[in-house]
Amino acid sequence: MLHGVILYGSVDDNAEYDARVEIFSDTDSNVFESSFNRLTTTRVEHTYEIMFNKPLPLQSSKQYIVSLQLTGPPTKIGSGGKSDCVNEGVTFHFKNVDGSKTTVEKGQLPGLLFTVMKKKPSSGSSMKTKSLQ
Repeated sequence: MLHGVILYGSVDDNAEYDARVEIFSDTDSNVFESSFNRLTTTRVEHTYEIMFNKPLPLQSSKQYIVSLQLTGPPTKIGSGGKSDCVNEGVTFHFKNVDGSKTTVEKGQLPGLLFTVMKKKPSSGSSMKTKSLQ
């Protein structure tokens, strides 16, 4: 389940941003989730969480596009991104999208907030919240 994303904050002093995060299907451009937030950042904090209204169930082997539209002053960006990240037995594969300023190697989104459903031998399932950061 995808709960939200982590993004970088302001390069300078305190700043305000309007942030819209959307999750699309790679195949049919169907919008699965859209979240709009007004975000206030400080120079001290490096990253901020944007949570969705409700968790988004992700399907194995399906491709999704995470779109961030950010309005405000310049922000910090990350570099040295990886095309594959493995966490809690889940592999996330990232690729560049034509027309985007963010790439696998550098960009605005350093992490995803997700839970992994794990089956316990004698009961139902449990959840563990993880971040790719």
